[in-house]
Amino acid sequence: MALVTYPTQSGRDALMSAKWITVFLYSVALFLLGMLATVGFSAATSSIVGNFEGVSNETLGEWVISFGRVLISQLPYVALAFCLALITRSNAVGIAVGIGVGFLEPAIWAMLGLVTDTFDRIHEFGLEYSSIKLFNMNISGRSTTTSEAREAVAVLGVWTALFVVLTYYFFNKRDVTSG
Repeated sequence: MALVTYPTQSGRDALMSAKWITVFLYSVALFLLGMLATVGFSAATSSIVGNFEGVSNETLGEWVISFGRVLISQLPYVALAFCLALITRSNAVGIAVGIGVGFLEPAIWAMLGLVTDTFDRIHEFGLEYSSIKLFNMNISGRSTTTSEAREAVAVLGVWTALFVVLTYYFFNKRDVTSG
């Protein structure tokens, strides 16, 4: 993996780019491992019960699309975690906030929504709302329109880009002579 992310140019931007490539590759690998484990255990339990009917090409295509949706919906959380880990120089802070936002954001928006309805519209520009919209496309019976999915991808893309830009800014600004 180190050879794949080895920067061909010298400098801080090249190093940060290599770090981002590594973060992305590890994210893809971990989400893929999770998906394969889920599918494997589902197939195993289905065959134990006697319901396993095989996997069609259509099902494989749906799994690939589903994997893409999950990856897109979770990349902003990964970017947030890496951004805060870099800014605070603490992996624990990055991991805690990256996971904590996923749990706390819905509760915070719900409490703010009790104050005024304005927050219901602002909530749509948060991480959780867009992530849930994409994730719901993977669940049968939940409807998300194509335009809602495009909006969700755009919002998540803006958040991810913001976190990436912040890491470059703080990494280039950081004094390398101090501990």
